[in-house]
Amino acid sequence: MSRLPLLALPLALLTACSMVLTVQEAKDAMAETAETARVDAFSGSVTEITTDFTLGQAAEDAAEELRAFVQSQIPCSTVTREGTTVTMDFGTLDDACVWNGRTYAGVTSVTLVSAEPGHAEILHEWVGMTDGELTMDGEATVTWDAEDASRHVVHEVAWTNAAGEARTGTGDRTQTLIDRDQGISAGIEVNGSRAWTAPAGQWQLDIDGVQMRGQDPVPQAGTYTLWLPNGKDATLTFTRLDEDTIEVVLAGGRREHTWHVTAAGSEYQES
Repeated sequence: MSRLPLLALPLALLTACSMVLTVQEAKDAMAETAETARVDAFSGSVTEITTDFTLGQAAEDAAEELRAFVQSQIPCSTVTREGTTVTMDFGTLDDACVWNGRTYAGVTSVTLVSAEPGHAEILHEWVGMTDGELTMDGEATVTWDAEDASRHVVHEVAWTNAAGEARTGTGDRTQTLIDRDQGISAGIEVNGSRAWTAPAGQWQLDIDGVQMRGQDPVPQAGTYTLWLPNGKDATLTFTRLDEDTIEVVLAGGRREHTWHVTAAGSEYQES
């Protein structure tokens, strides 16, 4: 893995080009963007199983159908229903409750606000949900549209990453399946916006056609427009090169930075 080049510019040129990202700012932007994508993929995988019920029936009947389905798919969890709320308790990581190849712990609940024909509104809540790397608390209101297989997600969450860093964030996004036949395993496409507070300050993100899969460390397609805490902005474009490699190009001002990202890590491409 190559080392990031040091910028050696005269002071006058640095002042004139103050809106150009430094290498460290580019690294920070890359890391923050990858983390938010990871949070999206994590929350998406947890909520996906809570959508299997028949629209057009009474909310309590739909909730009971959902409870039975989740219990059949994740027998290691404790699934209960009270009214239109279904709660899943995955226990602790020591309980080794595995679903979809991941070990989960914590509690998540789903309240069916409505289950009309072709349309549903669901409130998701997470309490200490974790896969051993991310730990998340918060809630999201998800509105489903069966005709175009989309969901509109408005969320407010707090999470802690594997390094122990705490963040809080909000978002308003529309998600669609990349492939309806393959379902969530093929990933989702996201459009919308989100904002979060990290140790360095407030970050904001616009999301345009970004495709992500739970098994990838970063999105495989699409563009992010990112505003850094210091007021600078950048765009990140994602392109899949092969099954294990995704190219990420970060452009800020007149400079571009390119990484090749795999599950094992990222390599900066010297320009």
